[in-house]
Amino acid sequence: MANPKAAKKKRPPPPPPSRLAPWYPAVVAMGVAVALAFLAKALAPPIHFLSTYNRNQMKDVFLGKGMWVVLCSGEGAGYDAVYKRFGTASKAMTGSAKFGVVDCAGSLPSGKSILQKFDLSEEVKPVLFVTGAGLTPAQASSRNMETHASLLKWVQVMATPGASPVTSTRELESKCLKKERCALVMKAGPLEDDVKDAFKDLMGNHRNLKFVSIDSTKLETSLEKKLGIKPVDGSHQLVHFIRYNVTGKVKVGTPRWGVQLYSGALETASMSVFIEGAAIVGTKEETALTRLPTVMTRKEPKAKPPPPPPKAEGGEGGGASAEGLGGAGKYEGMDKEKLLEAFRKKQAEREVARRKEMDEEADNFLFEAVDEGDQEGIAGETFGLEEDGDGDKEQEEEEEEEEIVDLDEM
Repeated sequence: MANPKAAKKKRPPPPPPSRLAPWYPAVVAMGVAVALAFLAKALAPPIHFLSTYNRNQMKDVFLGKGMWVVLCSGEGAGYDAVYKRFGTASKAMTGSAKFGVVDCAGSLPSGKSILQKFDLSEEVKPVLFVTGAGLTPAQASSRNMETHASLLKWVQVMATPGASPVTSTRELESKCLKKERCALVMKAGPLEDDVKDAFKDLMGNHRNLKFVSIDSTKLETSLEKKLGIKPVDGSHQLVHFIRYNVTGKVKVGTPRWGVQLYSGALETASMSVFIEGAAIVGTKEETALTRLPTVMTRKEPKAKPPPPPPKAEGGEGGGASAEGLGGAGKYEGMDKEKLLEAFRKKQAEREVARRKEMDEEADNFLFEAVDEGDQEGIAGETFGLEEDGDGDKEQEEEEEEEEIVDLDEM
C-alpha cells in the first residue's frame, strides 16, 4: 500500500522578489505623464493648413469675425525657426486668434495670389501677417519674428481690439471717414476701468467696425457744436459715422455722412445695440453732414474779468460824491443838497449820451450784422446743410478710396 504522505506533492517555493518592484510607482507615474502630454498635444489649438482654392476657408480668414495669424509656407532654416515660434504663439493665444499656414503664391478665385492681392512684401521672409473681420492684412517685420517673445508680443498687439488715436482733421478722414462705417470715442480724460473694459468688449464684438479715439481734453471737433455736446469733465462720448454712397460730381450741400450720438450708459450690451441700429441708413436719429468735421486744439476758457471796485459811498442815490461827479476840485465845498443836485444832472447827461449811442448802433445794425454775420458763418462754420443757390455750383470730390477686402474680387 502506497504511503499517502509520499504521494502528496510539495508546493514550489515562491519566486524571489523582483528588483524592479521599488520602481513600479515611478514607472506608472512616468506613463501617466507621457499620456497626459499626448492628450495635451491632441487638445491644443491646431495650426490650420489652408488652401487658396477653398472659398470657405478664405472667406473665414479674410471676412470672418475672428482674427487670423497666417504664415506663408516656405522652406529653409529661417522658415523652420519662425514656424517653431509660430507654434508657440498659437498655444499662448488660445481663444484670441486662429493660426494657419497657406501657400501665398497660390491663386485666389480672381487669379491673383495673396501676395499680389494685398501687396505683401517678399523681401521680408518668411511672410507673416494678421488679418480678419474684413481688415487689410498687416505684415510682420523681420524684427517682429526674431524671437519667441517678440513674435508673441506683436501678435498680441495686432490681434487685440483697440482704437486708433486721431490728432488732426486729416487723420480723422483717413482713419475713420473714408471707411464705410466708423465709431469715434471722445475721451474726456483717462477711461475708468469699467468703461475701458466695456469698450474693449465692444470692439471685440464688432471687429469689422473701425474705432478711433480723440483726447477731448486737448482737442475739440466741430461735431461738438453740431451735436450740442461737450465731452469734458468726465463725460465720454461715442459717435457713429456711416458714409453715404456719393460718387462723381457732388453738389454743394449734398449729405455725405450720417452721424449718430450715443446717449446711454457706457455698457457693452447697450452700446452694441446702438452700433447695430446705427448701421441702418436713414434712421430718424441720424444727422446728415455735408462737410468734413475738423479737429483743432481746444482753447482755454477765457478768464472772467475781475469785478469793478465798489463805488465810494455818499449821500442819497448811492455814491453822490465829488469823485463820482468827475473830480473833487469842481464841486469841493458844496453842501449836501447842491452836491446831490449836481450828481443827478450829471447822471441825466450820461443817460442821454448813452441812448444816443444806442440809437446810432441800431441804425447800422441791419447793414453791419448781415455783412459780418455772413462772413463769420462762411469762415467759422465747418459743416452743415448748405443752400445750393441757383443750383449751378458743383464741387468735384476726389477721394482716394481705400482698398476693401471683397471675396468676389479675390
